[in-house]
Amino acid sequence: MILALYLTLFPGDMLVTAARWGDPKLGHIILFGGWTFLFGLTMIVFFKRPFFPLYAMLIIGILFGATVEMMQALMPYGRTGSLADIGYNTIGVSLAGLLLWLYRRLYIELPKAAKLTKNKSNG
Repeated sequence: MILALYLTLFPGDMLVTAARWGDPKLGHIILFGGWTFLFGLTMIVFFKRPFFPLYAMLIIGILFGATVEMMQALMPYGRTGSLADIGYNTIGVSLAGLLLWLYRRLYIELPKAAKLTKNKSNG
């Protein structure tokens, strides 16, 4: 989260070249999608909350993106917030939500269902 704030709130000319993307739209999608995916994966894997609601992760990601854009609009030095950027942030968050849903479905729900089916047939 701190890296996302750094990349979005510092003046553009102060950012290191490696942190810049050629297309700002793609940057928004990658940054906020990546943040949401890592947040969700952390909840699923490290905090052992595999069924943490995906809608909650999406809401948190979208609110984070909108808050950053509002903060950028208030910055005195060359950063601007826009509704279009909130849209690109939301696209990234939504793609991350889709990936998290697939991860949960393939690696948690289906193996659990297969195990239950196997236990029923043996019992």
